[in-house]
Formats: sequence, C-alpha cells, structure tokens
Amino acid sequence: MTDQDRPPITTSDGIVERALRDGACALGPMDAWPVALRYAVRFLLDSGSPAFLVWGPESRLLYNDACLPHLAQRHPQALGQPLAQGWPALAAALQPVLAQVLAGAALQVEPPGLGARLALAPLRDLDGTACGVSCALLHSVAVDGHDPQFRAIADAIPQMVWSTLPDGRHDYFNRRWYDFTGVAEGESDDERWSAIVHPDDRARTWEVWRRSLETGAPYEIEYRLRHVSGEYRWTLGRALPVRDDAGRIVRWLGTCTDTHEHKANQAALHDARLRQEAALVAADIGTWTYDVRADRVYADRNLATIFGGTETAVGGPLAQYMEAIHPDDLERAREAIQTTIATGQAFEQRYRVRAADGSWRHVLARAKLTRDEAGHAAWMPGVALDITRQQEVEDALRASEARFRRLVDANVIGILRYRLDGSIIDANQSFLDMLGYSRADVEAGRLSSSALTPPDWKAASERAVAQLRRTGRMDNLIKEYYRKDGSRVSVQMGATMVDEGATDDNAEGIAYVVDISPIREAQLALARSEAQFRALADNIPQLAWMTEADGRVSWHNNRWYEYTGTTPQENCGPDWKKVHHPDYVDTMVAKYLDHIRRGVVWEDTFQLRGRDGSYRWFLSRAVPLRDEAGVIQRWFGTNTDITEQREAAETLREADQRKDEFLAMLAHELRNPLAPIAAAADFLTIGNPDRARLREVTAVIARQAGHMTGLIDDLLDVSRVTRGQVTLDQAPAAIGTLVAEAAEQVRPLVEAKGHVLTLEQAPDTVQVYGDRKRLVQVFANLLGNAARYTPEGGHIAVRIDVRGDEVDVEVLDDGIGMSAQLLARAFELFSQGERSADRSQGGLGIGLALVRRLVELHGGRVKAASDGPGQGSRFSVTLPRLRQHAAEAAPDDDEGVAPAAAGLRVLIVDDNIDAAQILAMFIEALGHRADVLHRPSEALDYVRGVRPDLCVLDIGLPEFDGYELAARLRAMPGLENLPLVALSGYGQAQDKEKALAAGFDRHVVKPIQGNDVMALLADAERARAAKP
Repeated sequence: MTDQDRPPITTSDGIVERALRDGACALGPMDAWPVALRYAVRFLLDSGSPAFLVWGPESRLLYNDACLPHLAQRHPQALGQPLAQGWPALAAALQPVLAQVLAGAALQVEPPGLGARLALAPLRDLDGTACGVSCALLHSVAVDGHDPQFRAIADAIPQMVWSTLPDGRHDYFNRRWYDFTGVAEGESDDERWSAIVHPDDRARTWEVWRRSLETGAPYEIEYRLRHVSGEYRWTLGRALPVRDDAGRIVRWLGTCTDTHEHKANQAALHDARLRQEAALVAADIGTWTYDVRADRVYADRNLATIFGGTETAVGGPLAQYMEAIHPDDLERAREAIQTTIATGQAFEQRYRVRAADGSWRHVLARAKLTRDEAGHAAWMPGVALDITRQQEVEDALRASEARFRRLVDANVIGILRYRLDGSIIDANQSFLDMLGYSRADVEAGRLSSSALTPPDWKAASERAVAQLRRTGRMDNLIKEYYRKDGSRVSVQMGATMVDEGATDDNAEGIAYVVDISPIREAQLALARSEAQFRALADNIPQLAWMTEADGRVSWHNNRWYEYTGTTPQENCGPDWKKVHHPDYVDTMVAKYLDHIRRGVVWEDTFQLRGRDGSYRWFLSRAVPLRDEAGVIQRWFGTNTDITEQREAAETLREADQRKDEFLAMLAHELRNPLAPIAAAADFLTIGNPDRARLREVTAVIARQAGHMTGLIDDLLDVSRVTRGQVTLDQAPAAIGTLVAEAAEQVRPLVEAKGHVLTLEQAPDTVQVYGDRKRLVQVFANLLGNAARYTPEGGHIAVRIDVRGDEVDVEVLDDGIGMSAQLLARAFELFSQGERSADRSQGGLGIGLALVRRLVELHGGRVKAASDGPGQGSRFSVTLPRLRQHAAEAAPDDDEGVAPAAAGLRVLIVDDNIDAAQILAMFIEALGHRADVLHRPSEALDYVRGVRPDLCVLDIGLPEFDGYELAARLRAMPGLENLPLVALSGYGQAQDKEKALAAGFDRHVVKPIQGNDVMALLADAERARAAKP
C-alpha cells in the first residue's frame, strides 16, 4: 500500500485530532505512521466512547476526546508518549495483562482505582503481527461535579467543562466556564445556561440537545456564546453520556471549546477564495501549472470549464487538455509548448477549444517556464483567457466592413459622405441616380443637403442635424429631396459621425439614403383606403373587428365601444373576452381558435355585455383576408344583434309547444266523456235493456255530453275574449254575492275532496260595476283551481278587502303551490303546471288566461303568488268599486254510478266512474261478468281472492298509474299469463310501446269501441280454453 492509499485523518474538528494535526504527538508526522496505525487511529477518533491504544515495543499511548476527563492536565503531553510516562496509573493497571493481549488474547479487566472496566484486544499490523493493544472503557463511574478531585481535573482543562443530570439539567460548570461567560456560580444551572446562547442559535441548540437526550447519541454543535465582554463568540459544544453497569445514562459530561478565532480565520479565507474566484470568473481567466517532469496539469475550476471539462481533470496529463484544442490549432499549440520547454522563452498562443456545450471558444494562453536547481524544465505556470467575445467582435467588425464595402459598391442604396455644414463630399452612384446628378456635380462641389431639401422639410432636417451634433447619430429620418429636374423624391435616411464627439462644421459623417417614393405613394393610398374603410365600418349597424393572422384582436369599430362601454386600451390582448358571458366564453374561444387554426369561416352565437351591464345575443361571423398567394393576413369579423329575433323565435317556439300540449290535452279531455258515450251507444245496440238500465245509460250520455259542451264553451269563450268579441252586460253587483254564487258552483267539487272552504262576508254596499255572469265565472274559475290543485282535506279561503276606490278579492289555498317559472307564465294561454299521469285535476290550461282577460275588460288586474311547490297559492283580483263585470261558470264534475257484474270474469279498473260503468254494462250484456274498481289498491286486494280471466286497466289512476299496477299484477303468483289490456286517452306510438314494455298485452285508445271489446273478450275466452 502506497502513501496515496493511506486514510487521511482530516474529517473531524476534535481536540485530540487538532493536536495531532498541529504536531503535538511524540510519534512524529502522521504521514510517516504505519498504515495499520493510521486506520486504528481513525477508528479511535471517530468513536464517541472513551478508548485508547498502545502501539509498538515502547507502548506509545494514543487516545480520543472521550478520554480527556480521565487524563486531565496530562493532555496533550501524553500523546505519543510511552504509556508509563503519559498515564502511569493506566500503565500500572495494564502491566499484568499486557503481555497476554500482545500474545493474541482478548480480555476484560477492572483495575482498582481507575473507576472503569477495560476491554482489551490485540492491534495487528497488515501482516497479522500484534503490534499493540486497543482498549475501550466499557463503563466509567458517574462523574460527581462536587468531587474535589474531579473539580481539580476539570478546572485544569483549557476547555469549558460542564455536567448534567440524566434529564439534561446542568448542575456543574468548571472555572473556565465562569471566567469565559462572566456569570456568577449557579446562574447558569438547570436550563438557565441557554440565556447566554445567541438568540438566533438558541432554538437550534435546544433541538440538538433534546435529540441527544432522547436518543442517547453524542451531542455536538457549534453556536455563539456570550463572552464576559458582551461579544458573542463561536464555541464548539460536545457531550457524551456516562452509563452504569446496566447501560443506563447516569450523567452527561460535556465541553465547550472557543473556536471563534478559528471560525473567523476560516470565514476570511473562504471570503478571499470567493473573491479570487469571482475575479477570475468575471475576467474569464483560468490558471494552471504544468508539472513538466510528471506530465501533470494542475488547473483551477475556471480552466477546466474553459476546456469543457470538470474538476476531475485536475492533475491529468497534458494530452488530456490538448484533446480539447481545435484540430487546426493543435499542432501549432503543441510546437509552441515544446519550444518554451526547450528554449525557456515565454509561451503565448491563440487557439480554439471545445466547450462543454460543443461550441468552440477562443483562448489566449500565456505561460512562463521555471527550472529546477539543475537547470532542467520543472514547472510551467500560466493563465488562459477566454477571448471568444473579443474574437467575435473583431470578426464581426471585419465582416461589417466587408458588407459595408459591398453595399457601397453594389449601388443598392444611396451612400454619401457629408460635413456638418451640409456639404456633400462624396456619394455612390445609387445616390446620384436617385437625384439625377452626375459624378462631375459632386466633384465640383455643387451638392449640399440644405440646397437639396425643400422648404417644408427644413425644420425636420435641422432637428436631425442637431441630433447628430448632440449624439453623433441620426436615426430613421423620412424627408424629401429635390431632383435635378425639380421634382421631388421621398427618402428614408440615417447617419453617423466618423469621429465620435466631433461637432464642428467640418466634422465628417456617413449617411445612407433609400428611395421610398413607391412606398410613400402606397402608404398614402393605403391611408386613403383605411379612412374609407373606417368611415364605412363605423357606420354599419354591426359591431366590427379585425384580428391578426393568429387571431389576436387588433381593431374594433366605434359601434363596439359604444355598445360595450370599453376603451381601446381595455380591448388589447385577451381583455376583449371580459365582455363575453362567462357561461359561454370558454366554449366560444375554443371554437374561434379552432377555426383560426384551420383557416375557415367562423360563425357562432353568444352573449355580449353592454355598457349598462345587461347581455344581448349576437350572431358573430369572421372571414379570412388573404394575400395574392392565398396566405391569411388578417381576419374581419362582425357581431350582429339578434336578441329580438331570438326572443321572437323563443316566443314562437313556446307558443308552438303550448299549442301541441293544448291539442294533446284537448284530445284527452274530449276522449274522457266520449268513452262512456260510445260505450253507452254500443250497449243500446245489443240486447233488450230494461227501463232502469236505459235510464242509467241515458243519464251517462247526458252528463258526458254536458261535460263536452262545457269544454267547447270554454274554448269559445277564450276565443271570443282574446279576439275582443265579448260584450259585457254591466250592472251594479254586490261583491259578496258574486263570490257566494261562485262558491256555490264549485261546492260539489269542494265537498268531494273534503276541503274546508271559508268565505269572508262583505256588506252589500260593497259593489262593483260589471257583468255578473262573467265575474262569477272569474271567481268560480279561481275557486275551482284551488279545489283541484289542493290535496284532499285542504283549506281554501276567500278574503274581501276594500281599499279606497278598489275592491280586492283574494283566493288562498294550502295546495301544491307553484314554482317561480310557472308563476311567470301562469296567466298565459294553455299554460299548466306538471301533469300527473291520472290528470285528476283536468283542464285545458285556458282558465287563468280567461280570468285575466275578463278582469282586464272590467278595468281590473289579477296576480298570482306562491312561496314555492307545496306552499299553497294566492290569487288576487282587484276591481274598481261600482265599475266591472260578472260571469258564471258551471262545475264540470260528473256523478258516477256503480256498475253491475256478470259472465267470463272481467276486472275493470278505471277512476272514471261513468266510463267504467258503461263498459261493464256492455260486457255483461254480452253474457260475461264485469267487476268494477276505481283504485289500484282495491284491484290488488281483489285478485288475492278472485282470479279474473281478463283485466282492463286505465293508465291514469290515483295512488299509482296503470303501468305500475300491471307490473305488480304480473309479479303475483298465478297471474303471470293473465291477459292485461291498457286503456288510455293517449294513443301515440310511444304510448303503445310504453304499455307493452310495462307488461300489457294490448293497448286500446279511448273511447273503446264495441268491436274492440268483443275482440278482447274472444281472445280471453281462447286463452282460458287453452289452459290445461
């Protein structure tokens, strides 16, 4: 193993290690020690527990920091001394066993008086020979800070010594501590010692100390401690745990070493190195020393960077650095180095080297050779300057001069030499051709800038000359010159002075002159065209805008700013998007940019915010503007306000939707009375009914015909009212009487649903002037709606209030209420809330529209209010006293008659009593038995005891609809194949598909015809006959 392989002892700042580095060891320099000893000392110094070793035939003593409390003032004199001289007590204790350990035995002994158990083992050389003894102190008795012997030892140590209890509370400091800190004895006990730690270091110090207390790990930290002078000084704090035989910590023993001077020296040295490196880096200078005899180059970081290497190249051979030199420069550089080595003359070369990024850097290298005492070449120190920027400037200057000469000679632009007095000394042919002059005119001195400049350009020229005198430059002057024939030429020119700082009239300069006449003419034409375009764009009704080819908005017309209330500055960049509705802007921008990328016409509809904060709908469209080659140069777009069109379209759409809904409702409402009428007619065509049955059938037909008449009358009423064809028969009428008559009309419906109706009485003197029939119709309609749309057992109230010349009649209920959306259109024609499947409320959605028109014809007003679904409704009619109309409305409720039964057993479930009764009578007349029920729950109870052969189920049923009833019947045991027929007023394709999907076998549209009934019965008979 060579010296280069030996482990260094340079990684710690311990007290013993510093003494070894400072040469305080009697064993001499560490580099001369045997390798085995160096390794052993390294492990010894790294150990946190007390340990020492004895080496060689003279038993030389070496130890670590943890042994210092045992050595006291014998350190550092004991380092490297024979054991008997350095630590006599230990030598006496080891004398009996030392020979055994050197012979290869490993022992543990506890010598008397030492206070520790020792673990001894042989320390061997690399060939295995025992050359010494290693010893670890396995246990030291607890150090007592009050022991006089300990105090004497601690006070003799140059460091500050302290001791704590196992929980970390300090109970002892040596005299050095009090001399250093200037505190009185006892003032730093327990945890009060931290008060003299620098405030910035206190938290960090406590954190490390607590971690050591928690883990038992050695404690070591640098912090600033307040000196007796008031100055904070850097100290190195260390502590080790003292353990008993069971390994428990019984005390902590620590030291504080003043490292302030050392810290300051290190900082100063580091700062100096940084300043030196900064200076070299700033100057792009690398330093190097070439060991000629060893062929090794020792370079600093800057040189390694210049040569594209890293610090690992330091100490490498010369050839390694030469590899980075450009091949064209390599041989010349190598020969120059050899010449310097051979002759001793100074080395200076320029060459290119490959940088880390692959680029070529220009380097100026200089060096001087030094020789040894024998005159041989020994060292070649030098520097390398990165002159890449200088070289680039020189190359650029040469290239610029060459380009300028080519420019002058090419006659592409005019070049002239001038004096500040305005005279033109020389000019190239391009300038002369531009103005129509000859070379002879220049040589004769007949050309001057002032004479060639028209009067209207004199001021601009004088300002340019003033700038030349002041700054030495004239930038981008546009002016006109006279041609020789008296015409003018537009030119753009720039100039600079040859001699910087020269301001006298004879000072010379160089100017370039470019004929821009065609450009100026085009600019003027463009300006005229631009003015025409802006005049047109600002007067069109649309908002207009233009963008660059990439879609960035560059212009808006005045209409845009008038509508949005923004300024041109607010529409720069992406800010134009802030007037777009936040719900649409992201989608709009995505579509817009996609069309821009694809170069196709863009069209979209979205909302823009006006200056008043409201949004309006716009149809936006943008088309690309292309050049002659078809390349898009700009986009032109418009925004057309289509708010009114959209509102009109929406109004038409809603009207059309309401019309479709009304027609569907009308068909349903007409089919309901038609069903029993058709069934009654079929019944009368068969058999020989008795008088009682005939009267029942006739009553059914009469009631349902009356119901149809009421529907038709309502339609005719609303038609006449909306077309203004109603004539009012006006007369004074008591408001209380009108309300009472309306209540009487709807009383059957109120009583059928079990409602409580409360009427507020009004004196007969409270009268209005109106049509009695029409006003009764208004109040009956409102009361009828309240009864229909209030669940059974509800409450309805009518309040009458007189306020000045007006009478308020308010109808209140605790029914299903209305949403805000329904309230907004409650009085529109054909408007209704959500319909249930049974349509138990009925109606065509025309009642409230009729109410509003009739009230308005009487000079009054009507309004609706509700706190929301389930919160009831309030309708208020306000009429002038002694000025209005009245009407009547008849209730359209039907009275049902229970059906009879007969035959093939057929179950009919329909809440329309008349329809169910007629159908049952028809089936019984055909020789079958028909059982009629009106609620789904009754049907489920029925089939648990009776198995019908056929079930005819209405779809619109209370409790739950016919679809669910069919599903429940199918799920019952024994009814999986029971024929089920759906009976509905809705007959579209999707209605039939829904019925079949729910489990029905057939779907029949009301009114059911006699032939259909007979066909259903025949199918049911065949199905029953086919059963096993």
